[in-house]
Amino acid sequence: MKKILIVDDLDTYIQRERSILNRSDFKIFTATSGEDALAIHRSEHMDMVIIDMDMPGMSGDKLCSIIRKDEKLKNVSVVMVCSNTRGDIERSKTCMANAYVTKPLNTVQFLMTVSKLLDIQERKSYRVLIKLSVSGKARSESFFCYSREASPSSAIQGT
Repeated sequence: MKKILIVDDLDTYIQRERSILNRSDFKIFTATSGEDALAIHRSEHMDMVIIDMDMPGMSGDKLCSIIRKDEKLKNVSVVMVCSNTRGDIERSKTCMANAYVTKPLNTVQFLMTVSKLLDIQERKSYRVLIKLSVSGKARSESFFCYSREASPSSAIQGT
């Protein structure tokens, strides 16, 4: 099970975009400060920490730097969420975050970053088990079709 720690008020942003994080093989932790994040990471050994650059108290880049200098904590993927300014992006790189995403969060960019860092395989296809039938008339011709499974590549069979 992958463990992800979300630090500061980012949880409200990420709640809306949890499609990838809702998987059963993820356990999501939240922390309200840098100090809380360090305590949780020390006890739970996270796979990923998602940090807001501008947190009250300890800044996000300071938290990231502390994590990187600690032998027991440093082997974690860190994603920094920051403003789209040269200064914040440079701070993300200087503290050795694995990646950064800018606010407002771009859903696609965020999920691609998380997937890549956690080595999550993109789902190429999926099946939904349903039974569907349709009957009707078009130009005085009757028709009937049905489907037993739905997937991006399945075809509707008709008679």
